[in-house]
Amino acid sequence: MNVQLISKIVHKASIKVLEKKENKSNDKQVKIHVRLDNEIFENKNDKHSFRVRYISAITVENRVEVNVEYDFHFTSSDEINEEAAKSEVFKSEIPSIAYAYLKVYVESLINLSGIGNYILPYFDFYADPFE
Repeated sequence: MNVQLISKIVHKASIKVLEKKENKSNDKQVKIHVRLDNEIFENKNDKHSFRVRYISAITVENRVEVNVEYDFHFTSSDEINEEAAKSEVFKSEIPSIAYAYLKVYVESLINLSGIGNYILPYFDFYADPFE
């Protein structure tokens, strides 16, 4: 199965500055926690078209919390059904595409908000597929 990203849009985004507690760690040693969930939506009019919504919660320790729902619209060479949604494409390829956009969006949002410059971790969804 081949998939192609046709569009993307941020459905919801929120940012909350956390009370900065005095600690001995500097910004280079700060812990970043990323939680990802997803929802898959079929297109009833076109079985080759679908949308995946990634729901993320990112926390930069004692600095900021960012919540984003990001929608990605794809087309596929195969019809999308429940079995296809369990395939490696949905566990590895699609999350790899989506996370790249989500990562840059969140990093930019934090930076442009004047909170700081933090780099989110990289995830290898091929080595560790998204469940």
